[in-house]
Amino acid sequence: MDVREFQPFGSSHLFALSVTVVVGVLMISLQRSPVMSARWKRAAILVLAVLLAMSVLVDPVLIWWRYSGVDRALASRLVTETGWPFHFCDIASLTCAAALVCKNQRIAELGYLWGVAGTAQGLLTPNLFFEWWKPEYWAFFIQHGGTPVAGVTLAFGMGLAPQPGAVRRAILWGILYLLVAGLANWLLEACFTGVYPNYGFVCAKPTAGSLLDFLGPWPWYLLALVVVAIVLFNLLCLLWSIRDHHNRPGS
Repeated sequence: MDVREFQPFGSSHLFALSVTVVVGVLMISLQRSPVMSARWKRAAILVLAVLLAMSVLVDPVLIWWRYSGVDRALASRLVTETGWPFHFCDIASLTCAAALVCKNQRIAELGYLWGVAGTAQGLLTPNLFFEWWKPEYWAFFIQHGGTPVAGVTLAFGMGLAPQPGAVRRAILWGILYLLVAGLANWLLEACFTGVYPNYGFVCAKPTAGSLLDFLGPWPWYLLALVVVAIVLFNLLCLLWSIRDHHNRPGS
């Protein structure tokens, strides 16, 4: 495995964070603009959706390209262990991409909550080895920056705000994801000798520092993660909860 080149909160990381914030503001402004044509708004949405999907699907290709010339067996193992789109951030990215294209309310609120509360954690604490002269850097931050951008665009730009019950639905879908990810890890390990996948980080914490480091040992950090998700999801829905309260008759 490559020596870790990427430096958290170094210049390349701060650049990615800054671009994410700027693009998020621009996307919201574009979608809310009364003078921008619907054609341009739709084009921006489709570009973001395509970038999200491509950033997820290119991951196994990049792994194979980097390692197959040296050791094809190693490349195959790494693709199986880490390359398939089974990580939570992969699912959140594809969810946001689908919501951008379909403009479905239920998918959009899931993309907003998962994308901002979940994928933003990966944006702040990247499990990344490569600096910005490597294509993996760009794929990582297009995904992990583009997903929260898509989430806020859906909620604040396109008007697909979370509805009552959104937190409960997001938590239930999230728990289902953890169960499926755990099953996928077990099946892949059983089917491929010497392969130890950790999709969803349900088997161990990521090697780079992350929020999970503060949530206790395995498996208790998974339970603590659900509690943290409940808190974050409620905070993300607070604005709309206050609005709905003031809009009630007699409020």
